[in-house]
Amino acid sequence: MKIKFIKDGGFNKNGAFIEYDGDAPTGDEPEYERQSYLGFDLICCSTEIVTSFDVINEKEDREPADRITSSRVIGNGKIKPARWDSFSLSFLGSEKTYSEVSINIRSNTRGEAAILAGLNIKDDLDCEPADEFYVQIELFPDRFERLVSELRHSDAKLFIHIKTAEFRHFYATWSPSISEGRVIKFLDSERDVENQDDIPKDFWGSTEHSKMFSNPLDPLVSISVKRNTSVG
Repeated sequence: MKIKFIKDGGFNKNGAFIEYDGDAPTGDEPEYERQSYLGFDLICCSTEIVTSFDVINEKEDREPADRITSSRVIGNGKIKPARWDSFSLSFLGSEKTYSEVSINIRSNTRGEAAILAGLNIKDDLDCEPADEFYVQIELFPDRFERLVSELRHSDAKLFIHIKTAEFRHFYATWSPSISEGRVIKFLDSERDVENQDDIPKDFWGSTEHSKMFSNPLDPLVSISVKRNTSVG
């Protein structure tokens, strides 16, 4: 399918994307636009704690270098069916939908951050085609260790709430019914848009991809570990 930008598309006429087959749109295509309140919950069905040890060759005539040991939590999460809404993910220009997201949580001394995106590797001579959605989360070491400690319990279950609206290039149709399931579309590359030159520069918002600032009381991502309790 082709992707086209509609300058006055969307509920608020701020611009939207459509998908279509053939030589031209019919005018009946759904319009995918920015949504202020998009979000979903992941139920992490499988997780692993991976610890890595970097090994280097050292010269005998110098002080030993710092050895790097790192840990991360990896796994897959399924989008939880919601009472008021249900979502799936998809790439703009594709009919395929996804209900799972790959998870990678790491320790980082420089600061905390979260990335939600899609990976869509086309046919290539050097690698096999691959596609998935993933969330990568960076936590300060003390908070990461607390998370790992909780996950080591046999009854621990990991849940992640993601505010999709706070991440770049995610769009959905406007819906008057909060009970209607919707597909959240991800724009893999601006080059995929047929009329990319028609997109106003201010439509994209901030160009600082690596700096996503948010209110501490309104986080981009929330992590929860739930365990069974019994009343004696």
